[in-house]
Amino acid sequence: MFILSAGWGLIRSNYLTPRYDITFAGQADPYKKRGMKADKYNDFGQLKPSDGEKIVLFAGKAYLGLFQGLTRSMPARRTDFFHGKPPSAKLINGCQPIPYPDGDNRTWYYACTKDFISGRVKC
Repeated sequence: MFILSAGWGLIRSNYLTPRYDITFAGQADPYKKRGMKADKYNDFGQLKPSDGEKIVLFAGKAYLGLFQGLTRSMPARRTDFFHGKPPSAKLINGCQPIPYPDGDNRTWYYACTKDFISGRVKC
């Protein structure tokens, strides 16, 4: 499992980061904010899947373009769980979109991730 970190890029979930105060959130102070479109994310990418592995995204649509850019060249099947309106064909760009109807609009990905880990949802 990997985490998309504003401070460190795409990192393994068991990688212990030092404390930092960098965010993707639009309402943050400018010195804390990292942009998803303009910034480069080849700083600390640890994702190196083998052929046949799956890469699954549990995040809002705002992250899908960045996810595409970070994983486009990977020899893996990419899946994007989404909540609400389906992503546009341009955003899907080689990912398999799977709707997740449960949960709150702001925190649905927590429930989806738990359901995925427990086997209640599959890709």
